[in-house]
Amino acid sequence: MVLVEESRFLLEMGKMFAAKKAKGTVWLTIKKHLPPVKKADKDKPVPPQALVRCTDGKRTVGTVVGAKNVVRFQIQFANLMKLNMDNLKKSDKKKSTSAKPAVTAAVK
Repeated sequence: MVLVEESRFLLEMGKMFAAKKAKGTVWLTIKKHLPPVKKADKDKPVPPQALVRCTDGKRTVGTVVGAKNVVRFQIQFANLMKLNMDNLKKSDKKKSTSAKPAVTAAVK
């Protein structure tokens, strides 16, 4: 996995979506990230971070998003997801066989 900056990550993620548009899958993973802490720095609080990874099965890119940048990154991430989620298959809604027919009341 290659860790890149946030803007480069979004660019690479867009390229993966474009490459797999006709057929293929892109997997996204978001995890809490705890950077290694040295013994001397154990008393200092560590700001929360998130590790975001994207893979298409052949190549993997990732980035670490700090607490200060999370809102900006989330907005850009959501916009990219909205643009590329147009190929989702619609689910088949099956009618249940045990459903009772609707009763209609006649008004006089």
